[in-house]
Amino acid sequence: MSVDGVGIWELKLPKGQNTRSVDALRASGLQAAVCVSEVPCNVPDSYVREPRDPIERRKELCASIRRLTI
Repeated sequence: MSVDGVGIWELKLPKGQNTRSVDALRASGLQAAVCVSEVPCNVPDSYVREPRDPIERRKELCASIRRLTI
């Protein structure tokens, strides 16, 4: 069995090391099959409670999208 992709969970990526993370993914020969942002939606849920403010959550979600689409 061969695997072509891997899931990327932002909360597991080291902060401030985007280039290193991208280089490691490329060197692995895998592609990102799915990317999960640290703050996945505008509404707090039982798993990701902070920030509570929907506007702040949206800002973080937008920042995650920019980070994960490098």
